[in-house]
Amino acid sequence: MNRVAWHLGRWVRHGDWHPDWKLRLFERARARWVGRNPHGRAETDGRVARLDGDLLHYSYRDLADQLERIGVHTTQAAEALYREGRRPRLSDLVFRPPARFARGYVLKLGFLDGVVGFVVAATVAYSVFLKYAKLRERWQAGEG
Repeated sequence: MNRVAWHLGRWVRHGDWHPDWKLRLFERARARWVGRNPHGRAETDGRVARLDGDLLHYSYRDLADQLERIGVHTTQAAEALYREGRRPRLSDLVFRPPARFARGYVLKLGFLDGVVGFVVAATVAYSVFLKYAKLRERWQAGEG
């Protein structure tokens, strides 16, 4: 189903948060969890179909709640990358965040969601920056 997020007083219909197809109905015996924390996903054997309608998702209570969870999720993501042996590069910190902002706000039309679209694109870019900054910090701690 396509998940539509409610954030900061409106439905987000563009940018990195939309469309947001999620597999939610499946036979447990034919599925497994794949991907890395914090955003793993279910993968199934067999055919998958799309259902009409939207799955309404109330992601965060407010901006403070979003930022708090970004802190938790970026720590989990950095730790997963560290365990995989991924070393951070300066380019990860310098180029990935603005590229992610441009993708969500310009290429995926996040600007059509107004201020909320800008906030979503900015916080997604911030989370990318924070993930790689925490990965760098983790490597420094692991080597020290």
